[in-house]
Amino acid sequence: MGSSVQTLADLANPYGTFNNSGQWIGTPLWVHRRCLDPMFTIANEIAYENKMVLAQKERGKSVWFDCKGLTTDRQFVEQQGKLVIEHIVRLWTNISKPPNVYIISPFTAVKDSMKQELESKLKDMNISRTLIKNFLKNSIGTVHTFQGKEADVVYFITGTDMNSDSAANWSCSKPNLLNVAVTRAKKEFYVVGDYKRFSQKPYYKSIVDNVDEVQRENIHSMNK
Repeated sequence: MGSSVQTLADLANPYGTFNNSGQWIGTPLWVHRRCLDPMFTIANEIAYENKMVLAQKERGKSVWFDCKGLTTDRQFVEQQGKLVIEHIVRLWTNISKPPNVYIISPFTAVKDSMKQELESKLKDMNISRTLIKNFLKNSIGTVHTFQGKEADVVYFITGTDMNSDSAANWSCSKPNLLNVAVTRAKKEFYVVGDYKRFSQKPYYKSIVDNVDEVQRENIHSMNK
């Protein structure tokens, strides 16, 4: 049976505590250095029973973009994809280079559709094929493929609609997936999804309670 490096390190550490699931957490995890708040607070609530301590006092940024629609390919919601693409295009244009950002989702269908849609948009901007290829490969994926990695900015796309709500429930059946998603973000964390539907789901509620604001954003330039 395989074990993560962190699990092995925890087991080897004589100093720590057991969480409610009976898992031993070694002392080094108590001091968290990767993320700013509110990402730290969210992860601390959903996965570490508020036993971690934040090493940095600087505050980051977080927003839930309330965006919903019907799925067009399994869990992919076109409106959510367009919103994120609009943000990425704006970031790329402002700094004239690939932004330090991850676009992640629990679902392969969302990842695949985002790569396809964003590739088309970036080609229209006359960005080199090499830059586009590297960005799509390294910056868009499912949550677990980014475990152990980090970026300044993370967009987390919930996907799903009412007809695929069972998939949404799967994404929060355990804290692991959302914990990994939130802690990829060093400075900024943005959730894109149906706020009303997700706000009462396990672990998503911790995100709702701690994000700086909830916005409904008009999607305009992608529709022109």
